[in-house]
Amino acid sequence: MIKEVSHRYRALLNGQPLHLPADALNFFDVCCWEQSQIATDAFAAQREYWLKQLGGALPVLALPIVTGEPAMGGQRHVFHITTPVATAFTDLCSALSVTPFMGYMSVWQLVLGWWCHQDDIIVGTPAGHRADPALTNVIGFMVNSLAIRTHLDREQSFTQLAQQVRLTCLDAYINQDIPFDQVVSLLRPRRSDAESSPIYRSWFVLHDVPVPQ
Repeated sequence: MIKEVSHRYRALLNGQPLHLPADALNFFDVCCWEQSQIATDAFAAQREYWLKQLGGALPVLALPIVTGEPAMGGQRHVFHITTPVATAFTDLCSALSVTPFMGYMSVWQLVLGWWCHQDDIIVGTPAGHRADPALTNVIGFMVNSLAIRTHLDREQSFTQLAQQVRLTCLDAYINQDIPFDQVVSLLRPRRSDAESSPIYRSWFVLHDVPVPQ
């Protein structure tokens, strides 16, 4: 959508006619496809994957929060990674054959494990749900949630952790089509309280899409 708005703005600014290619699919087509997949049980293999990945007792992330205090809206802590550090980390990810997302996810789960004194960590992350190139320019909210579960080992190196996260992410991407609410209904996890998320208590997003000029 940002790309289309950019094209429209540039055309209006320069007084030029607007020529946009017609999309082969629209959001309604995607919704119909998803419902047909559900109706025909096409997500059976993906259900089995998530049952295996998240079945049984799920870990509850023991975030170090003050209990017994009134509910708060939360706070934001802003910090910056210097360009040399970010560049060096990107180079490390490339050397390990993992994407920057997988690298930063590894770091975040490692931090959570250290912070919460746990070795079984589940982090939620959004999936663009646009694996098919025909969906690239479709306007609509097509984001699904994925749960990335990692078992930390004090003896493993960061390289081993990054490779583990890489494989988990790749498997999750392959099985990303089934709606997350169906995964939750399938697992029926026990919640620690009525307001907590049923699968994960940490959400990770990496914004790395350049804005068109």
